[in-house]
Amino acid sequence: MIKRISKLLIMLFIIISLGLVSIYYINPYNLKTDNIRPRVFGFDIYQIPSKSMEPLLTPGDYISVSNLAYSDNVPKRNDVIVFYRKRIKNSETKVQYIKRIVGIEGDNIQLQNGKLFVNKTLVNEIYVSASNNKTPYSLNMSLLTVPQNHVFVMGDNRDKSADSRIYGSIAVNEIIAKASKILYGVNNRSGNKIK
Repeated sequence: MIKRISKLLIMLFIIISLGLVSIYYINPYNLKTDNIRPRVFGFDIYQIPSKSMEPLLTPGDYISVSNLAYSDNVPKRNDVIVFYRKRIKNSETKVQYIKRIVGIEGDNIQLQNGKLFVNKTLVNEIYVSASNNKTPYSLNMSLLTVPQNHVFVMGDNRDKSADSRIYGSIAVNEIIAKASKILYGVNNRSGNKIK
């Protein structure tokens, strides 16, 4: 009896494994990632490594992201997204970043005295802490226009974020996911939606 159950469990494991591998290679969601979780299930889990999105996301937070969020929708202002970007110019190594969309194609973006203006309208950025928005890097940026099929992203912690102010706008096809929920948040922020 035990041998029969063991054989059944082994066969079930093999069938499930073959199914998951098949789905991975078929890539039904047509995702630009090699990670098995999003390619099979359409979502992924990340741990936040840096302070660039504080106070919303802090180092050590675990978040879930939807890799299917933009299959039928377009990215919008205020979406918090994950995308690939080269760590060093002229390098083939790409890393994943998480930032907030502050401008979409055609938008005119400008920083004046630490205030964000989109199409000459002041944006009420309740997610940016004044204590994270003090350096010259964060206070002023010349007017620019977001190119077609691109978005302009910034970290909520403006002083400690490498973002579109450094590496330019992000092509929409470089976006791999939209952040959706804090699964485990430092300081009892678990379960909060990411807005």
